[in-house]
Amino acid sequence: MAINDRAAGAHRVGGMLLMAGALLAGSAASAWSQPYQQESAGKLGRFDILRIYENGRFNRCAASTNDKSGMLRIAFGANRQHYLSIPSVEGSGKQPLRLRLDGSPAISIVPTVTTNRAAVELDYGVVDKIMATRQSIEVAFAGRTFRWDVSGENMERVIEAVANCTSKAAGTQPIAPPPQKADTAAPQLQGKEYMKAGNWTIERYTSDAGGRNTAFCAAFLLTGSERGVRIVLGKNTFQLGFSGLGSAANDAPIPVTFWFDRPNAAGELPVQAPLVEGPDTFPWRTVIRETSDGRADDVAKARSIAFSYKVDGKGHVERFPLAGIGAALGALKECVAK
Repeated sequence: MAINDRAAGAHRVGGMLLMAGALLAGSAASAWSQPYQQESAGKLGRFDILRIYENGRFNRCAASTNDKSGMLRIAFGANRQHYLSIPSVEGSGKQPLRLRLDGSPAISIVPTVTTNRAAVELDYGVVDKIMATRQSIEVAFAGRTFRWDVSGENMERVIEAVANCTSKAAGTQPIAPPPQKADTAAPQLQGKEYMKAGNWTIERYTSDAGGRNTAFCAAFLLTGSERGVRIVLGKNTFQLGFSGLGSAANDAPIPVTFWFDRPNAAGELPVQAPLVEGPDTFPWRTVIRETSDGRADDVAKARSIAFSYKVDGKGHVERFPLAGIGAALGALKECVAK
């Protein structure tokens, strides 16, 4: 009887263990079948390195950091594609995301995902620039600007850690950039720094593969992150534009009043200012667009320029010093004639 009791007890325990195992297996299967999962793969400075699974399959590794601007992720997928994303930010699929690294001119990229997060694909040229970043990563999207401090971080190591994480998780060797295809397309507008004129940078844009035909030249002065003035001069064009707080929040023309030196009723010039993207896709709120350089003399005589417009319904003024403007305009004319 005791033997039968022990056998029955063992049977009950075995049954309980089998049931527990089934429950655990069911729980694990349920967790594994979730659409999205992430797990830690380490930490590097401010960045958490994450392995991310979608629908039970490894999808990508990402470097993730979070501060007052929110979360930023830089990822490398099993498909050998780099991505940058801002979770919980949504926008229109047609609206470009503008990426600025260490205060340099913005890089405009149309997001591939705009639901639950804003995500863009990064080519290797942009990845190289992120690896060289030493101070800040800034993104303007959907009328908002986000900024992450990366001072003290070695972004090259961060990008490498993400690539190595993906290589291990995907069961492959470290992934090299794909071979570049020969460019057989028609020559496009090409820009190159022509010279410096004080605090102004002069750029020359050409329309032929050999760089012989000048399309136009541009001079720009940056006084801060996304703040600056730009002058464009061509054989049949003269433009003056600016970038300031919220100036690119609306793609439509907005009312802007601008003046040189001091505000006064006679010298204040109200205009409907369109948003004009440069060849690098950085947007400039443009107050002068003419077919001749007749207004260049007004600019050359000025010591400063100010732009008044509304940001979130409130009046705002951006002021820029024009020190060295004479030399900058002279360099522009020389550049166009080249």
